[in-house]
Amino acid sequence: MKKLGQFLKGHGLNILGNIATGNVGGAINEVMEGIGIKKGASEDEILAELAKDKEYILKLKDMEMQHEREKYKLENERIQTEYTQKLEMTKAELEESKAIIADKDSARTREEKMVESDKATWLNKNISSILALVFVVFYLGLVTYSTIKKIEIKYLTDASTMIMLVLSYYFGAMNDKRGGK
Repeated sequence: MKKLGQFLKGHGLNILGNIATGNVGGAINEVMEGIGIKKGASEDEILAELAKDKEYILKLKDMEMQHEREKYKLENERIQTEYTQKLEMTKAELEESKAIIADKDSARTREEKMVESDKATWLNKNISSILALVFVVFYLGLVTYSTIKKIEIKYLTDASTMIMLVLSYYFGAMNDKRGGK
């Protein structure tokens, strides 16, 4: 089948030429039968038919072009699906960001209204600040104590997370991308 593979490649039929040189004679015979050459023909018979009638070459090129078109069509569909999924993910992330920003804004607006209210007591106006101060003092005490005594890292990590939440509430999120003010 090497002669046939070289002949096919010489006429621009690389796919079929590669099949022929890869000892896939059954596939070649099926293809040849599909264009009108008798099934089970030997390599020399197939070569003689192809050399005799150039219409066979045109049919083979047409088959190969149809294969390539189908391959490109499937690849385009895959790319389109991929971009659609990315677009949906981006939309979902945008909606999540909008919700986070709205939540932060409403919490800060509530805080501002409470501080500006004439009817609110001193404790109502300052309770969150007092709690934040208690958290900060607790965290600093825990860090100081951890240098004297061995404390599990887990507790320091939990305390750090709490203090960061408190500080981000008062000073805005550190990550501007997430909508911090």
